[in-house]
Amino acid sequence: MRSDCILRSRDKRQHQGVGLQVWSRPFLQCGFQRRASHCSRLNLQFRGTYSAILIAFAICASDLKVAFCDESLSERIQVLVQPYIDSQIVVGMTIGIVQNGERFTRGFGQLSATNSSSPDAETIYEIASNTKTFTGILLADAVIRGKMKLDDPAEKYLPAGVKMPTKGELPITLKHLATHASGLPRIPDNMMMKNIDDPYADYTLEQLQEFLSNHKLRRRPVTQIAYSNLGFGLLGWLLSRSAGMSYEDLLRDRITGPLKMPDTHFYLPESKVGRFATVYSARPNLQGIERTPDAGTMVSQGAYVKGPRKSFSGGAGLLSTAGDYTRFLL
Repeated sequence: MRSDCILRSRDKRQHQGVGLQVWSRPFLQCGFQRRASHCSRLNLQFRGTYSAILIAFAICASDLKVAFCDESLSERIQVLVQPYIDSQIVVGMTIGIVQNGERFTRGFGQLSATNSSSPDAETIYEIASNTKTFTGILLADAVIRGKMKLDDPAEKYLPAGVKMPTKGELPITLKHLATHASGLPRIPDNMMMKNIDDPYADYTLEQLQEFLSNHKLRRRPVTQIAYSNLGFGLLGWLLSRSAGMSYEDLLRDRITGPLKMPDTHFYLPESKVGRFATVYSARPNLQGIERTPDAGTMVSQGAYVKGPRKSFSGGAGLLSTAGDYTRFLL
């Protein structure tokens, strides 16, 4: 039995080897599955714009019958990765493995189309919606410490005068926000999308509060599971309000600080900009890639140096490395 991450791909190619998972741009979502078989397949899926260097992690337990850092494991991973490098679907990637309490990382390909250096454990990537994993853990931590309860109404943590939308008698709870069962839409309908690549960048807390107080739910909480960036962004804000500090400070205080994850940020320090993975866009029908424009038109290419979006830090926006993330998975 093991928990693993599985990479998915449009071409549905099957491979024998370590299981991995990467989502778009490059959204890392580690799904926990129960399987008796060893790590078995690699599929990749790309949507829209993504980093040239994908970050992928596999968590393999004792059923993988190879020694940690065994050369045969490295060779097997190379077989999985190389077709994607050769086909120019990606420029390079970093793979991290956690096994039996130890960590292993290896880079493949190169840092960018013009930089032949290999990516490594310290290359910085967007981890995008995997930020939600951290938000869920922060909620669990607050519950364990008696600071919040899963069944607390979300409205309990809003500023005075701000109301949560309702439908029926059941209020939206923190648990509903954390499980995409709140009935809230994917994004608020008062969001002006100035940048289609990052529609949340300029959305303010004032706009969020206005939306909550005026929105009419189309369905009652719990009746349907529907992915909501809004719900997780709201949850992150409520957690920070309860803790009396910003979301990033709360993250540093409860997770990245204690776990010694120095390269996991919303604000990317200037000294680390050179380690940030270059961002590329897929050409039509995955016919190669092209570099996206610089900051101002694509948040991934430079806006992270200036700071995170104003309201949705709990739902997306983190940057991290394979070194940090494998430490997080231990």
